[in-house]
Amino acid sequence: LSPTGQFIQATSLPTASDGLWGGAIVGSQYWGADENVSTLGGGLLRYNLNADGSVASFGGAIDPSLIFTSITTSQVNGSNFVYGSAVDQANSAEYLNKYDTSGNLVGSYQFGTGLASWSLAAGHNGIIYDFNRQGTVYRFDGGDSLSFGPLGSFALTNTYSGNAIAVYAAPEPVSMAFLGLGVIGLVLKRRRGRS
Repeated sequence: LSPTGQFIQATSLPTASDGLWGGAIVGSQYWGADENVSTLGGGLLRYNLNADGSVASFGGAIDPSLIFTSITTSQVNGSNFVYGSAVDQANSAEYLNKYDTSGNLVGSYQFGTGLASWSLAAGHNGIIYDFNRQGTVYRFDGGDSLSFGPLGSFALTNTYSGNAIAVYAAPEPVSMAFLGLGVIGLVLKRRRGRS
């Protein structure tokens, strides 16, 4: 899609099943969260993209023994990272995993059973938001430690069966106040210049 939402082109993904639960673009790569272990072995599927956005080649599956239910990306200290919510059925474990763009696991947080997310979203200051099946949003520091975030978690009210989350940055009230003062200052300066 174009930045205005107009359809440009559709591209089929080689080796992808109907098990993709989400995707994210990192530089010239498309990463897909695959939950279909029986078909592809699961994992995060990585595709290399051409300049026009079409698929150049399949870059392989990362952690193929895991089921991935969600994916997001974020930049931390100038480096891009991919975060995936994973279920390890063989060991009854659930994780939030952090990968570099080469596919190396660089951080992991283990959840209690049944708490893996339906959806991940990246917020400002490297915070990763994890929306789980019980309607709780966990906040993680997406930095070097991938620790449970300083802001903790919160439950969404009136949410029976939500399955996606998106985070949008909003200006702080103090920033808006300074912006307003700046605009007033420019208007006053312009009026003084006319007289």
